[in-house]
Amino acid sequence: MIFENIIEATNNFDDDYLIGVGGEGSVYKAELSADMVVAVKKLHSRIDGEMPNFKSFENEIKALTEIKHRNIIKLYGYCQHSRFSFLVYKFLEGGTLAKILNNDSHVVAFDWEKRVNVVRGVANALSY
Repeated sequence: MIFENIIEATNNFDDDYLIGVGGEGSVYKAELSADMVVAVKKLHSRIDGEMPNFKSFENEIKALTEIKHRNIIKLYGYCQHSRFSFLVYKFLEGGTLAKILNNDSHVVAFDWEKRVNVVRGVANALSY
């Protein structure tokens, strides 16, 4: 994946491709080809004009490249550029757990057995 492909696939990180916002960055859906869809986490730029928290960025890269577990999202790559810094992940259809729990039709299908399996999976990944 090349920097320009990510920029083009997200239309320069346009809000139309935004699928989530967190404390460290915003996540965008990028379709690189017909069979390659990824999630791109772009670090927030600081209001005061300073660079984003690269230590956190580097720690996330290190953790995701060293840990191989079925409950940890696959990191495809990253870019540390003067304009944008971002991480490229495997895209998972279905959205976030918070999105599921806040949608009445989705929460009904997400029964207690599935919830317990999610908690076990997360606990297993963390202990790994």
